Amino acid sequence: MEKNGHAEERLENASRSPPSESRHTPGGDEQLLQSWSNHEQRNLIRRVDVRLIPMCGVMYCVSLLDRTNLSNAVIAGMGEELMLANIDGVDRYSVVTLVFFITYTLCQPPATILCRKIGPRVFLSTITLLWGLIMLGMGFVEHWATLIGLRLVLGIFEATAAGAGYS
Repeated sequence: MEKNGHAEERLENASRSPPSESRHTPGGDEQLLQSWSNHEQRNLIRRVDVRLIPMCGVMYCVSLLDRTNLSNAVIAGMGEELMLANIDGVDRYSVVTLVFFITYTLCQPPATILCRKIGPRVFLSTITLLWGLIMLGMGFVEHWATLIGLRLVLGIFEATAAGAGYS
């Protein structure tokens, strides 16, 4: 870091200031980056990495845990309580598992665009909170149809978490 703190001041100002119109013009990002030294650019990238990568990693781990939770819960007895067996030719467990991927697949591209519009700070923290509330709600399900609705909504939030990684 420079002795006079100039680089740190520019990084703080860049993170607080609203995006300028020059960024939305052709070559705006390149002009901005060319005005910064290599040291300032590396410092900015490091700060973004330190703040964003751990949160995305935790969200990805929770996503993987969530995908295996349904099978673990069925083994632990949820299948009998919610009657997820094959009834009238419909395997309810398969339906509950499948509906998640419908909204997950459909919502991933719009989530990427939405993350760019809103910004990752607000976007990721909001979907993580909502995602957690849906997961909490799954613990109080008393009918398999309610579980289908929650799995549909869960697919939306997991798609937004995965889609944010591409923005």
